[in-house]
Amino acid sequence: MVSAYVLAGQLATTGGDHTRALAAYQAELDEFVRRSRVFARGMAKTLLPSPRRGLTLLENGKELATCPTSGLTRWLATLNSKGIRLFDSFPMRDYQPCTY
Repeated sequence: MVSAYVLAGQLATTGGDHTRALAAYQAELDEFVRRSRVFARGMAKTLLPSPRRGLTLLENGKELATCPTSGLTRWLATLNSKGIRLFDSFPMRDYQPCTY
């Protein structure tokens, strides 16, 4: 959703010039994507220390991702200096509606 919002905003800002909009979109999301990848790699190393554990997590991943227990959520939050809310810290610009 963040990505779609930023792309739409950049298209509106550039008057539909997709070349400029895509460059601005990439520049705006670069840090967000980098932090997401670092977080995902760290979580993978922590949660998947062995192939057997990895297989178990894959089999039960839907439940873990959609309905984490409060204990699991608290534990996951300790693994990231920003807590479990990594994506809540992305500053959302207020784009002006396009007028073309």
